[in-house]
Amino acid sequence: MMETNKSGDSVEQNLSKNRTSGFKLVLASILVAVIAVTSDRFVLSPVLSNVFKQEEKNEQGVQFVQNGGVDEEIVSLFVNYDEDLDGVIDLAEFIQVGNRILNREVVGDSHQKTPIENGLPRDLFHSTSGEEENLMIVSYFTPVVLSSMEKYSKNQNSDFYNENEKQMQGLKSWTMAHVPSASFSVKEFKAFLPAPDQTYNLLQAQPWYILEPRVEKDGPGLTNNRYYPPVVKGRLAIIFKLLAMFHPRPFVLTRFSPQGSVACTRAENNEFLDIVFRIHAEYQLNEPPLLPFWFTPGQFLGNIVMKKDGSHVESFHLAVPNNRSLNVDMEWLVKEKEEADVDVEMEVDIGFLPQLELRVESPLPGNNIKWDREISFEEAYKAIEEKFYGSGRTLRDGPLESSPIVHLLMEKFISSWSLVAELKVIAANATEREISEAAKAHLNIYRFPVESVVSLPNGTVLSRLNANHLMENDGDQLEIPSEFDNDLSFKYYRFLEEGLAKVNKIKL
Repeated sequence: MMETNKSGDSVEQNLSKNRTSGFKLVLASILVAVIAVTSDRFVLSPVLSNVFKQEEKNEQGVQFVQNGGVDEEIVSLFVNYDEDLDGVIDLAEFIQVGNRILNREVVGDSHQKTPIENGLPRDLFHSTSGEEENLMIVSYFTPVVLSSMEKYSKNQNSDFYNENEKQMQGLKSWTMAHVPSASFSVKEFKAFLPAPDQTYNLLQAQPWYILEPRVEKDGPGLTNNRYYPPVVKGRLAIIFKLLAMFHPRPFVLTRFSPQGSVACTRAENNEFLDIVFRIHAEYQLNEPPLLPFWFTPGQFLGNIVMKKDGSHVESFHLAVPNNRSLNVDMEWLVKEKEEADVDVEMEVDIGFLPQLELRVESPLPGNNIKWDREISFEEAYKAIEEKFYGSGRTLRDGPLESSPIVHLLMEKFISSWSLVAELKVIAANATEREISEAAKAHLNIYRFPVESVVSLPNGTVLSRLNANHLMENDGDQLEIPSEFDNDLSFKYYRFLEEGLAKVNKIKL
């Protein structure tokens, strides 16, 4: 099975154990993720989809929300006032909410005018003192390669280019790191250590959340129509500060899943921990009057070696992996809600970001530490990935987690993900003509953003399904069998069966 995901953070192969067909099928499949969160007594928690927002408007255009539903704007507002991102609005934070409800203007209320509108707080990168150990962090940034953007680079003489060029200003003007270097107190990095109530088993590669996600599938995420992130306070402030070294508008909670930050201990002795961590965060690059432009790296991957009591950091590193040909998603609004026929109108593209990296200015020789217990980096990374994605299957949440679909794929298909850029490299390889022709055949039928294809080994396309078509409501009144959770899963299953039926016709 061959699957294409936008940021390309993993490629795996899943070989069929029981090949009952004489034909080997190659499938490029789609990841569909839908997300949900709600607030309950000022605590964010998942709820059933039947309490989500239901909207209608009266003749005067006033919008009503029925059933006490929660939409992305409500969730975003909650996150904005949850300053320490612990999922709870305490009394100190609720004072800000109360002032807003009562329409009071209070001096020092940062939510009435976000301080980032006038630049980051002056003291954000000056939290050190001469009495404690400090860590000097240096940032490295190479802008996204514009020619790697699939839609943008192909349409430079079209209406698409003319209509979207203005919205690219924030991206094109981001040519250097916002803060070249900054000094932090070592104690701030305690956020990367497991909390006292968090347990871990190193040899079993047991991960834990640094920052728990605030969205789940099957419901609203966080709104696209935002410009300025809330400045994170408390224990998790270090994540905001580190990300703000690249650009002044980091959002440490992404709009959609995967969301949050996860860590796993790779090695330990009586004094030190070697921790691998992964952060999902994004940036909003534009300022008014331009519409928001969202820049979402596939992941931030990091490592820290630190004393268990948090008193000393031996080494620290954080970067967006650049080992794939595409590693960043970009989405930007082209029409505001009032202008569009739907809630919002957006464009999407993917591209290659050569470098987004933080390093310690003078790294200490952490390799000299003798570990009592350790696992490989690969084991730690896999454990983190499974924490984000559940079972760790390449087929992510959505139709492809449906049991009938997973069974059919295992039984009848050889499957993998592939990026368009990688297919282009294969297609250009003149030494492997048969494989090159198969790659060209798939490129010829590819449609943005993700194409699912069932084909024969020689590249003959049997069945295809685009992500946009899968998500469309085509008006069919489908009678969904009980073993399927939703119509998307059933539609995808029918797509796979269509490919198999064509195989059987060829055999006959």
